[in-house]
Amino acid sequence: MFVVRRPLLAAITLAAGSMLGVFAAVPAWAASPVPPTITANPNNLMVNTDTTLTGRHFAPGETIRLTECSRTTWVVTQHPCDTNNTVTVTTNATGGFTTPFKAELCPGGKRVGPTAVRCYIGIPKPSGVDTVVLKAAVAITVTYP
Repeated sequence: MFVVRRPLLAAITLAAGSMLGVFAAVPAWAASPVPPTITANPNNLMVNTDTTLTGRHFAPGETIRLTECSRTTWVVTQHPCDTNNTVTVTTNATGGFTTPFKAELCPGGKRVGPTAVRCYIGIPKPSGVDTVVLKAAVAITVTYP
């Protein structure tokens, strides 16, 4: 015979209700399984010309600093980003943004043609002890004369 003790059942119910309350308090965008993304249009352009960056799935009202880099991951002692070529944006109520961004030649960019290099635009974030990751990075090809 199986006996259910009411105090134990009440404690489990109370704990489950508390957990549901915690989950219900999390904003919908924070629980989104979709990672933030950035697109560039055009993504193949001449140096010193603008591309339009569009971001989606960020937190609403988030301030983001976008930087042009030659890699998407690196150790802290390396410097693959053009720190003079950044733009700061604040996302809208749905977690999106649109902004112009002037493409330059990222330092050490991988050559993808006789007069073209591959660069990335994204958000540099520390990852671990000595690594930096370019979050939500979009690849662009920058050509030069």
